[in-house]
Amino acid sequence: MYKNSILRMVQLFKIEWANRWKLLLASISVYMVLVFICLVVAAQNMNIAQELLLLLFMLGSFLLFGIQLANVFPEWKNQFKTIQLLQLPAKPYEKYLVRISFPFVLTPAIFSLIFFSIKPILLQAGFALTDFMIYPLYEQEIVKLVLTAFFLPLMIGALFLPGALLFKRAHLFYSLLLLAVLFLIAALTAYFLNLPSYSSSSQIDGTIGGVIGAQAESYMSFFRIEGKKAVLYWYGMLIPLMFLSSYWLFKQREV
Repeated sequence: MYKNSILRMVQLFKIEWANRWKLLLASISVYMVLVFICLVVAAQNMNIAQELLLLLFMLGSFLLFGIQLANVFPEWKNQFKTIQLLQLPAKPYEKYLVRISFPFVLTPAIFSLIFFSIKPILLQAGFALTDFMIYPLYEQEIVKLVLTAFFLPLMIGALFLPGALLFKRAHLFYSLLLLAVLFLIAALTAYFLNLPSYSSSSQIDGTIGGVIGAQAESYMSFFRIEGKKAVLYWYGMLIPLMFLSSYWLFKQREV
């Protein structure tokens, strides 16, 4: 195998691309058809809002990201494929970085490129069929959307990444259950210790619904902090922790 780490990662990327390009491009193609149908139906009903393209773009970003994240380590379902992956002549961090680059980097990049490349075609086709000009997107909006397509999956997907190494099947579902359990534990802890996240909430009634509501309200208050500095600090610690912990779990499989 190549001595240079970059060359090894390039070769690993080629292997992954050969295994994944059909799913990725097929998913994007199907979604583009759905986008066109949504645009035509909305235009025919004269019920189209300026936010429609924004909504369709964000939904597509999360949908395709979720598909790639759900298949980030499909080898765990099969012991033989797991051994094949672990025995590839490359270092653990090289295999890990190449693998997570698909949901977190490649998918939003390719989806953004295809979406905004064929957007004018979809708009013109919609106009030809309905005689209704659909609201276009301008450069500033496109830049914001692309940045959001990279940033939001990073914030949310990082929470599910360790589960991809812990659970062999349906790791997104089990990760969601795990996060829900952790949320409930935090809510009960705040209730029994009378922490500020519970005592400062308006939903103090002692029931399980009130406890969960108080915890949810405290989270929403946290994310509404002026300047968002606390939120940035929180994610500045949480996201690296999730990536490092998932890498540690991946490396443990090689031991």
